[in-house]
Amino acid sequence: YKKLCDGSENKFNGKAELFVVGLVLGFLHNKRNSNEKPVEFVRFSHFYDAKYSDLKTIIEMIYVTMAQGKNDNEKWQDMLKIADGGMEYLKEHYDKTGDNIDASILITEVGKLIDGKIKQISS
Repeated sequence: YKKLCDGSENKFNGKAELFVVGLVLGFLHNKRNSNEKPVEFVRFSHFYDAKYSDLKTIIEMIYVTMAQGKNDNEKWQDMLKIADGGMEYLKEHYDKTGDNIDASILITEVGKLIDGKIKQISS
């Protein structure tokens, strides 16, 4: 997280943006981090700010369609695991591309996965 948000090599405009990218990648790849306690590097309340309304909408859509758990707390913990799973995927991509994020590759991969995910959700 720090490598992608902080310092001179930052690729994202803060942790909120990175969290949602990780969440979307975890969602599309059905990938969850298996750690018992996922990393909570951004709080959901952060997304109540009007400038994050689009990001909040994405979070809520994934929460409704994918979060697992008996209550809101368990479901949010699952969302953190999904985001961490997406970050693992992003880290693999980052390592393969020589410490770079090639957005064209990620966009192409998302394009390939999105139709299948829509069919899965609407079933």
